[in-house]
Amino acid sequence: MTDCDMVFVVPVCRNAGDLSDFLESLRRVCPVRYRVVVVNSFCGEDSRAAAEQVSRQAGCDFLN
Repeated sequence: MTDCDMVFVVPVCRNAGDLSDFLESLRRVCPVRYRVVVVNSFCGEDSRAAAEQVSRQAGCDFLN
């Protein structure tokens, strides 16, 4: 278990680029300890793989 002050649950459908932008913004502006849980709203294998890759690289939890 990880101590954190906030948990963000982020649904993703197709655009992993939006997820990447969100995570970068969050790193810049969020002053507290946080965790991100990315929830894939399955639209296809390619979009799932891209969202999972972005999530893993950013240290997020990923639910499919």
